[in-house]
Parts: sequence; C-alpha cells; structure tokens
Amino acid sequence: MSTSNSAKRFYIGAPSAVSRINALLLTVNPPHCITRLPRAVSERAHWKASEWRHWISFYALPCLHGTLHADYWRHLAKLSEALHILLRESITFSEIDKAESLLEHFVIRCHSLYGIGSMTFHKQALLHLANCVRSLGPLWAHSAFVFEVRNGIIVRQVSSANGMPQQVVERVIMHQQLQQLIGSTHLPLMEKNFCNEIITYSLVDNAKRINDLCLLGAGKEIILESTEQHAVYLHCGVKASVAL
Repeated sequence: MSTSNSAKRFYIGAPSAVSRINALLLTVNPPHCITRLPRAVSERAHWKASEWRHWISFYALPCLHGTLHADYWRHLAKLSEALHILLRESITFSEIDKAESLLEHFVIRCHSLYGIGSMTFHKQALLHLANCVRSLGPLWAHSAFVFEVRNGIIVRQVSSANGMPQQVVERVIMHQQLQQLIGSTHLPLMEKNFCNEIITYSLVDNAKRINDLCLLGAGKEIILESTEQHAVYLHCGVKASVAL
C-alpha cells in the first residue's frame, strides 16, 4: 500500500481501494475464539501480531478479492492456505508436505511478481516453516504470543525509572507469594477474598452478571413476538415480552 508502489500492478493504496477494503473488513463478525475485532487496514501500523495472523488466515482473501489483481490474489492465496494448514489443531505429514509446496511456490513467484527487492530474509524464513512443524508440531504450539502477553504484564510492574529490574523482581515475587497464600488452609476467608481481588484478572468490558449467569458481549434488548413469548412460557415457565 506504500505510495512508492503507486505505479505497480499490485498497488491497492488508492483511497477508493482502501475504503472498499475497510468496508468489507469492518463488517466481519469473528467468532468468540478471536478476541480482537478487525480494525481498518488504514490502522495497520498499530495492528498486533495476532491481528496480522487473522488477516492472512481469514480476512485478506475475501477483502482483497476484486481489488487486488487476480495474479497477485492467487499468489497470496498460496501463503494464506499454507499458514492455515500449519496452524491447524492436528496436521498429517501429507498436509505438511502440501503446505511446504505452497510456500515454495509462493516464495519463487515473489521475484517475478514483486521484483528482486521483495526477496528478503522473511521470505527465506517461510521455507523453514514446514520443517519447524515437522519437528515441533503446529505453529500455534510454539508461538511467541504467550510470551508477549507475559512481557506486557511484567512491563506494568514498573512504576518509576529508578531500579526497574528490582521493581519487576519484587512485584513478581509478591504476586507468587499471594498465590501461595491463597492456597493456604490457614488463611481466614476475609483475607483470602482480599488477596483474590488483588490478583484476579478483570472482567471483559462487555459483560453482564445475572445471578450465577455471566453474559459476554454487548447486550441488546429485543421485543419478543407472541410465538416467542409462548415458547419461553412453555420451556421456562415465565411470561416475558422482552429478552436481552
């Protein structure tokens, strides 16, 4: 999307093209297992690594279809399919071989489609992904995302510029000691609840508790039709005209 490529066939950075891609991307409603909603491609400089993973695995092909030239779209499809295979819960050796072939074709075509400048170390690294999966299992099994999350937690332990390593060590140890303390049978209930409040992760923003039920997401009231009201009464034994 860089303007330096505005004369190239693969350029999709024109305002009309970006608007079209954004319009498609922002209508995507991902399943609950994807915790981040899609953000516009114009904000891609701020995307997290997981957002790039979702983009190449799920969003890129449908959003770029009809905007990106067909030759480049089909080329991108090889990368998307290969990564999708290597990120599966379980993978056979024949599937790894297929992904390896797709990645090889993707890298080979980069030179003719995008020029010699595109043949970077990152393209070379793609050729090693299949062997990594053969040795270590699916890509998600040895992803660095979990370490990045923990790094974020560690960074939040620092409150001043002086003695930062000591601050991190002290607060991590305090957190570990609290967890051990909570597991103790000798700790009174009031103190245990207080410790739990300190170390418990906060609820997601869009959540609503009703008795023992926790509803996730932004709730929306709907007016029930007469048939729906009757069904609720039959199954739940309550009369209701509105549902959340």
